[in-house]
Amino acid sequence: RGDIWLPSTNGGITWVEGVGTPAQRSRRVLRKFNINTTYEDGEGNRWMNTDGHGTLVIDPAQQGIGLVRVGEDQRERSVTAVIATRAGELLFGTSQGSIHRYANGEVHLVMDSRNPEAVRDRVRDMQEGTNGRIWATTDNWCGSLEPLVAGSGIMSAWHFDELVSTTPPQTNRGLKSLATDPHGNVIGSSFGIGELKDTLGVPTFIIRTKYWPSQQRIYAPFIDAQGSIWFETNEQLHCWRKGERIDFPDLDTRFGSRITDIDALEDGTLVIASAGNGVQLVENGSIIAHFNKAMGLPSDQCRVAVVRGDRILVATDAGAALITDPRGTASLKVWTKEQGLPSGDVQDIDLIGDDLFLATPEGLVTISAQAAELVSQPPLVRITGLATRDSAIAIRDTVSIRLDDPLEVHLHAFTFSHPEAVRYAYRLAKDTAWTELTFGAFTLNGLVAGTHHYQLRAKKVDSPWSAPRVLCVIVVPPWYRTTWFSVALFAIALSIIVALVRYAMQRAVRVQRVQLERQQALTEERQRIAADMHDDLGADISHLLMIARQSATSTTLVDPDRSNLTAIEAHAGSMLKKIDEVIWSLDPADDRLLSSLEFLQRYTETFTSEHGMGFRTKPIEPFADHHLPGVQRRELYLLLKELLQNVVKHTDARNLRFEVRHGDGAVQLVIEDDGKPRTVANGTRNGHGLHNIRMRLENLRGEMRTEPIEPIGTRTTITIWLRWIHQL
Repeated sequence: RGDIWLPSTNGGITWVEGVGTPAQRSRRVLRKFNINTTYEDGEGNRWMNTDGHGTLVIDPAQQGIGLVRVGEDQRERSVTAVIATRAGELLFGTSQGSIHRYANGEVHLVMDSRNPEAVRDRVRDMQEGTNGRIWATTDNWCGSLEPLVAGSGIMSAWHFDELVSTTPPQTNRGLKSLATDPHGNVIGSSFGIGELKDTLGVPTFIIRTKYWPSQQRIYAPFIDAQGSIWFETNEQLHCWRKGERIDFPDLDTRFGSRITDIDALEDGTLVIASAGNGVQLVENGSIIAHFNKAMGLPSDQCRVAVVRGDRILVATDAGAALITDPRGTASLKVWTKEQGLPSGDVQDIDLIGDDLFLATPEGLVTISAQAAELVSQPPLVRITGLATRDSAIAIRDTVSIRLDDPLEVHLHAFTFSHPEAVRYAYRLAKDTAWTELTFGAFTLNGLVAGTHHYQLRAKKVDSPWSAPRVLCVIVVPPWYRTTWFSVALFAIALSIIVALVRYAMQRAVRVQRVQLERQQALTEERQRIAADMHDDLGADISHLLMIARQSATSTTLVDPDRSNLTAIEAHAGSMLKKIDEVIWSLDPADDRLLSSLEFLQRYTETFTSEHGMGFRTKPIEPFADHHLPGVQRRELYLLLKELLQNVVKHTDARNLRFEVRHGDGAVQLVIEDDGKPRTVANGTRNGHGLHNIRMRLENLRGEMRTEPIEPIGTRTTITIWLRWIHQL
């Protein structure tokens, strides 16, 4: 960088920056250390050997940052407020209540703590009046500081006037915050808000009810160029302008938390910092810009927002930020612990020229606002330990473990700068999200068999993440959980399944063959019985019928014998018809639905002719034929016969119509008569016919519907569903 580091004989190092350039300047650091030698390594770290304090190291990110402490005690070194005066001097206050002046690398005490024994007496705020008087307040007191002698812009001595309250008794005279304006007005806030005036020869805090009641806690007072007083209470923004109180209900939900500071740009735009919602610009009661963590701030928890020209200085609990051109193409520059800050908790901030001054718990931090950002090199991550089930294993980039064994991994990244703050992370190579670790140790559990590649990395607080290091973990399963064993087991199981399926199929084939053989035997037996009845019994009855007919024509027979022969002829004819019906039901050649329907049509025609009834029908239209077993054919025949008998017995029908319909997956038999029901003599029926009809319908899985027709008669519809025929 071209800087010069010169050890001083009376302690510390004189650091000359920008040698030979217009920006050349020098400062003195490490005043309390006697430096013997200094050395810069290849990474830009500055190493210094001291007399009695060992070896010190300053990394590149820290070299552009100065740290000023007035004491090593936490209360002494913690800076809580800072202000740059119009004369170009810098004042800062500590947690102990003391106020100091910083100039040219030197620190001078302006006022010591007024309550050194107090547990809490931090300097909460400092503001400069128009006459150069510095107003300051702590947890326990408030007052003004005025230089007695001013020469060459350097204040050499100060006079202090302590505040007197006009609302006694008030044992605690500290205020929360102060504000001044170009007209010499000074206001302060605590429980209520009031004016600070020199009315009694000393500064006096006057609470006026026209501003706000003294029972409410007031934060962030500010006086704009028109004399309007802005402040916050109950997380809401308020304004007192020309004796009138103005509220902004539309903004109540926009801040979402307590307002911590209010300032204004040169055009009057309010700059409002909040404890949880960043910094917002407000103009005419509307938010016109919003800066938060998502837009680059170190945090949304903002302490103060200070306007210096066209720049806004922001102090947060995680670092500081400089916003340039906030109403235009805003740009942000931030400083955090990663950029070398000794502490991210910035309480206050101010600017002199290009030098930023930050109030932090570690001291007063000085930064050049124009300095290029310096970032430390990432550390080199190393694997320092591998173990499984409390047994250490050799450290390699490739390691083998057994299935179900956990793997403990210990990492370490070497750094001199904040080694306790080094962060580690790991992930599976195919994943996108990193798992971060507070300490460099983690355990891998439940890894499946196979090869896993894990990426490991580390970072310092002021460096980017290191390049990932790969750890290859090979998980070896036991022999009974290996791939070849699983394949063999699958092959055996598949063979057993194939054998069982083959056996089941062969058994099914054998069962089907037996059933077919039985069906074939039954068919052959039906054919034999039908043939025997036709050839033997049918022939004998036909012969008997012929003899009866021939004998009935004899002239020698008396009338009773002739009547008997006629009866024998009628019974023989009836027997012959019944034999034909039995043969029809037994013959396998007739096991078809279409032929069965044609038979029923012919039977109905014969039946009506025998009973002297008119018969109407129409040819059966062809359709996809189906197999109909003999038993079901007989059930259908007997059902039709029962219905025709009921027509003859119970009505005086003279005509009958028979029709076969098919469609929608069903076959319908429609029987219509023109008869009127007859009156039964005793008023009752035996009911056997209806029972038989229901039983036969159940065997056929069919349906029957009876309905009257106009002008007289009855229609009976029998429906046989084709989907059930295959299961009959």
